[in-house]
Amino acid sequence: MYPSYYDKGNWGRWGKDDERGTLNLITPDVVKKAAGLVKTGKVYTLGLPIRHNANGGPNFPGRVPPTHVAMYVKGGPDGFGGGDDYLAINTHNAPSHMDALGHFFMADRLYNNHSTDALTSAGTEKCGIDKVGAIVTRGILLDIARYKGVDHLKFGEVISGDDLVKCAEWQGLKFEVGDAVLIRTNYLSQFDPLKPEHYFDGCPGIGLSTVEVFDKNGTAAVGADTAYIEAHPSEANDPVKVVPVHEQLLWKRGMQLLEILDLEPLANDKVYEFMLVVNPLRIQGGLGSPINPVAIA
Repeated sequence: MYPSYYDKGNWGRWGKDDERGTLNLITPDVVKKAAGLVKTGKVYTLGLPIRHNANGGPNFPGRVPPTHVAMYVKGGPDGFGGGDDYLAINTHNAPSHMDALGHFFMADRLYNNHSTDALTSAGTEKCGIDKVGAIVTRGILLDIARYKGVDHLKFGEVISGDDLVKCAEWQGLKFEVGDAVLIRTNYLSQFDPLKPEHYFDGCPGIGLSTVEVFDKNGTAAVGADTAYIEAHPSEANDPVKVVPVHEQLLWKRGMQLLEILDLEPLANDKVYEFMLVVNPLRIQGGLGSPINPVAIA
């Protein structure tokens, strides 16, 4: 049983028809302020490469790996020709991806009390990835691994709310309304192409105590360099509630989750505050999307 605090949520906060959740916190003023963070103009891409058949990259067990086929037409005068591509991909196996609010449901309800009747083989009529649009906001990197003085966090290690607050203070950051908080564990360094399933068996990540921190500070989105964002196996130790942080953030609060990001370029340059641009594919009724977020410092 969760503490009473976790019974709270955002259902109805932005009206009964809301399908965007905490993205409502990103106002035009938040976007303008984020643009003001650009000082050097250096651009960081945070998405991992999409590889044919995974080809040594992370591939979630049970999900079909990407298929990429290039087609060429050759033989014209002076060697003239052309080519194009075919790409078949699981939207949650790019590997860098974003969950739609319609990705997760409980008790036959989606976020904001929308019925799961909205879910069909053609996608979801409610809370689909197409309702997101483009995200432009202030991004902050919380380098938890560096803060804790380790190369990487350990399998199943739980990041607490206090860890987030103290890491932000250590880096000289203050949380602001509308932030996208990106969390570096460097657990991606433990991915082994020869044993790819081990990366997905479990990982470090945020625990339930972080929810109150995000609520208090008006966080709009959370991302990490892991496959689950939250600690896995779950700290809830419940065979039913295997992803309790997803329940609290994605389902109850309508908070967007960005998974399996490459945060090393930002960490190497110690860039902790930046303008973040995330533009998921406009898949009508999609339950998620591949992403290649861009941080501009």
